[in-house]
Amino acid sequence: MFINKFRNFEKYHFLKNNLNNYKPGEIFVQKDLAMVLKRISKKGHKGFYEGKTAKKIVDDINKNNGYLSLEDLKNYKALNSKILNGKFNNYNIYSLFLPSYGALTIQILQIMDQFNGLNNEEKWSVLIGKSTKLSYSFRHFQENNDSLKKIISYKEAKNYASMLLNNQYFNIKNIEISENSGEKIGHTTHLTTADKYGNVVSLTQTIGPSMGSKVTTKGLGFLYAVTSGSYLGMYEPGKRVHSFISPTLIGNKKNIILALGGAGGNKIVTSIAQIASRYFQQKKSLKEALFYPRVYPDKDTLLLENHIELNDLSLKPNSKNNLNYKYIEEKARFGRIHAVALDTINNLWIGAADPDWEGSVEILKK
Repeated sequence: MFINKFRNFEKYHFLKNNLNNYKPGEIFVQKDLAMVLKRISKKGHKGFYEGKTAKKIVDDINKNNGYLSLEDLKNYKALNSKILNGKFNNYNIYSLFLPSYGALTIQILQIMDQFNGLNNEEKWSVLIGKSTKLSYSFRHFQENNDSLKKIISYKEAKNYASMLLNNQYFNIKNIEISENSGEKIGHTTHLTTADKYGNVVSLTQTIGPSMGSKVTTKGLGFLYAVTSGSYLGMYEPGKRVHSFISPTLIGNKKNIILALGGAGGNKIVTSIAQIASRYFQQKKSLKEALFYPRVYPDKDTLLLENHIELNDLSLKPNSKNNLNYKYIEEKARFGRIHAVALDTINNLWIGAADPDWEGSVEILKK
């Protein structure tokens, strides 16, 4: 499906009849969307992918130079997710396989699990930057079963960690790091929650960059997502579009100890790994783990989040690591994470929302 005709979608669903914006406190009723949801509640899958809703989708897309058939929608199936397992800090990691990038999250954490002395901020930043760069070089090999086994192998993580201690690795030119920027203003949302019985949910949902495709169909009331084309790459028919989202749980057989996920394009995986590393390896509180600066490798340069002043952040250009550093002053450019953690001493769930972004926290006794 491809739509190349850019339309003024706001007038259908998101503005008043006079095309003015709604003001804070005004009631905004989405009648068209309510009708779609009623069809789904009555007919399930068929209430969306067949019948009246499907016909409106197909007619509108084809009328605007796209291509989609009723049969395409009818044949679509939501597949059960495959859960990948790893090890980190004597805990198990659980994250999602493709189309999510949980394999890379696991790989980064398993590599970091081999290092000591990570309370040194410069050492931590350099090593997690290297681990990220190596892991992202496997991005296009996750569908291959043999490659996937290597990506999530703890034994292989030990070998990679030894290699990364060689400072020259960071400067190898043919190691790919994704070009996609972290979306500063996007429409990815994440929530993490837990109940008193120990059930935990980490849920990420996205329609892509700001306002997704910026296209709606009159009478349906929702925005179409944009996850193909220049946003996440081109895909063949029958393929599912990959995404950097990586909702992750970390714990043991008895309890989940940390659950997290986030928004931010290609910075989602790196942010999740860095928060988990700070929480478990640096013994930061959950709030501190989200507050401390993050890093991201870009070719032969390590990008450093620098809008937060911390006395123990000692990264300086021309250090003994022979790396180029670049300071990034913008907020929310290194992912936006929401997380919950189990305080096993006080038997409390602790929540934290990314200080750079929207979010709220409610604490519940276990």
